[in-house]
Amino acid sequence: MEPKPKGSGWFAAIFGAIFLLIFISSFLWDLSNISPYILFKVWVLFAAIVLLSWGFRRIKTGRDDRTIGQSTINFVIAIIGGTFAILAILLEAKK
Repeated sequence: MEPKPKGSGWFAAIFGAIFLLIFISSFLWDLSNISPYILFKVWVLFAAIVLLSWGFRRIKTGRDDRTIGQSTINFVIAIIGGTFAILAILLEAKK
């Protein structure tokens, strides 16, 4: 089994720290004032950047076949799941 790239570890650690800061800030500020529409726009921009960089890196460094790896499938499904979760927040905010 080949070692996993360090970039994955850095990515996870950075976002773990971001989520920890958000958790801590939730005790200090009223996060309900964040517009769900702005949240959705920022999420879609982030998801697009991450998926494009992931895809281009895989195209550049991957094998020359059309196989879709399990890690890619899991990653894309997670992005789609996050997008639907934020859409659910938007629909609730609209009520």
